[in-house]
Amino acid sequence: MKKHLLWLCYLCFASHLIAQNYPYYQQKNFRPEDITYSPNIRSILLYPYGNTEASLTPPIVPLAQQNLRLEFDDLNTNGTRYTAKIISCDKDWQVTNLNNIEFLDVVNEFYITEREMSYNTKVPYQHYWLDVPAVKISGNYVLKVYENGYEDKLTFCRRFMITEGGVGIAAQQNLAIGGSSVVNNQQIDFQLNYGNYDIPNPMQQISVLVRQNYRWDNAIKNLQPTMVREFDKVLEYRFFMLENNFQGGNEFRIFDLRNAQARGLGIDSFKLLPQRNEYYLLQDVSRRQHGYTNIFQDMNGRYYPYNSLANNGTVEADYMSVFFSLKTPQADGEVYVIGGLTDWQLNNDNRMIYNPLHERYEAQLLLKQGVYNYQYTLVKNGKRDDVFFEGTHQQTQNDYEVFVYYRAIGDRTDRLIGYKRL
Repeated sequence: MKKHLLWLCYLCFASHLIAQNYPYYQQKNFRPEDITYSPNIRSILLYPYGNTEASLTPPIVPLAQQNLRLEFDDLNTNGTRYTAKIISCDKDWQVTNLNNIEFLDVVNEFYITEREMSYNTKVPYQHYWLDVPAVKISGNYVLKVYENGYEDKLTFCRRFMITEGGVGIAAQQNLAIGGSSVVNNQQIDFQLNYGNYDIPNPMQQISVLVRQNYRWDNAIKNLQPTMVREFDKVLEYRFFMLENNFQGGNEFRIFDLRNAQARGLGIDSFKLLPQRNEYYLLQDVSRRQHGYTNIFQDMNGRYYPYNSLANNGTVEADYMSVFFSLKTPQADGEVYVIGGLTDWQLNNDNRMIYNPLHERYEAQLLLKQGVYNYQYTLVKNGKRDDVFFEGTHQQTQNDYEVFVYYRAIGDRTDRLIGYKRL
């Protein structure tokens, strides 16, 4: 009995230590969002196959032409067997109660058998890919990936959307209305033409979501139309109380690691070491009090993994330690590096530590060769402030998307009947 108690105490203590060191990865409960559960999994891409700049295209494809491909790297080179499953979600990314047969023509269990070992890299990894099977209903979906056929051994999840495209969307970015929002914010006005659908109650059955730079954490949803033209089957969304306003933010910071033998854009110095190369970015400073500038064309927070000196840029791109530094007085809160390189998540991997000797925040991330966008954010009392270090400007060039969902009477999910990318 004592042995059992001692063993139980040891397990609890060990679990506590692991949870402290890897809280982001240790959470194994399924969450229908872009999230990584395993620290071995890196550089996850889900994109419309055939696009030469894979990670720069969001995973949104027409119902009639579904060509999504999943790619990821595994730093564990033992050749783990991975399985994928498609989860149906409603407009709010809650799991629906649809049976698999209602949205799939095949068994909902897909073995990821295609893989290739990296070569000419100091950090070895297995590169996996899967062509995602087609679904029968438009809407929101999550691709759930797990190990060895056990769904409780979650590895990562990725969202994707299938659209019908039957709704016409006329949208434009306008000046925000009122006060400081004119110089700091951006306003998205739009109208919908649903003439291809017989929708008896569009105010209740149509739902709209607008997101900025492919992020879900600050999306504006459930907007109600300001005018309904029933005869024309048109809904207008033109607001005057900042309902459809986004902070303009700032252009993203950028660095280029495609050439491991040279000091690329944003790189201050590097070390070519036997086990893993190290790259030190130019020291950053706060841009909050700076005026708007646009020196380099950014990718609005995304990244593009690639080795420009290799024949196969996918499996010959190496992993390296990248060091970030932000010169600033210590802030009242926690500071993180954010962007597509971190799934826009906040975790111990991308949390920065203040160095009082150099009066700056520092962080180290393990990243694959390529071009990356990033920014810094401050988190205080659980609230995130993305403009504390970056500032916000009406002139900032951002990407916007409008999603139009529809739930017919008797349906148990929301179809995505309209999509437009600005």
